[in-house]
Amino acid sequence: MLKEQDFGHGLKSCPPKRKRMMVRKKKILIAEDEAIFAMSMQRVLIRSGYDVFEPVSTGEEAVKRAKEEKPDLVIMDVMLKGKIDGIEAAMDIRSTHDMPIVFISGYQEEKLLERAKSVGSSIYLIKPIKPQDLELAINQSFEKQTFTFPGNVFPGIADTDHG
Repeated sequence: MLKEQDFGHGLKSCPPKRKRMMVRKKKILIAEDEAIFAMSMQRVLIRSGYDVFEPVSTGEEAVKRAKEEKPDLVIMDVMLKGKIDGIEAAMDIRSTHDMPIVFISGYQEEKLLERAKSVGSSIYLIKPIKPQDLELAINQSFEKQTFTFPGNVFPGIADTDHG
């Protein structure tokens, strides 16, 4: 029971309660047609603290899921199953949603790199991809929507905004 003396000058002040800031986990969509590789990336990213959707394996699924779920970032294999490849899917996604794209590919062909550059604000990783390279690319994507580091500073990473 409270007494009148509990209020007023004799009241010891309690330190203010700290408001806990809820930091929203970044949401990532993986579009990769190699199921084992997609699941491996998903596990690594979840362990790193990201909210990762179930991977998709076609360009059409990637576009549909990105428009429905609105992830913060898409990891997109360049060569996907389906009628459209990963670069076309990324172009479609970026036409309506400004989100960074991390392209992944086992191919280093100049034509693919040029097509990926046309998407803008993206990064290109060459398979096999080390978890630390993927994490670095994701962090760079969240820090900047466009990339300014010159050339191939990081192993396996090609800057698609660098002309």
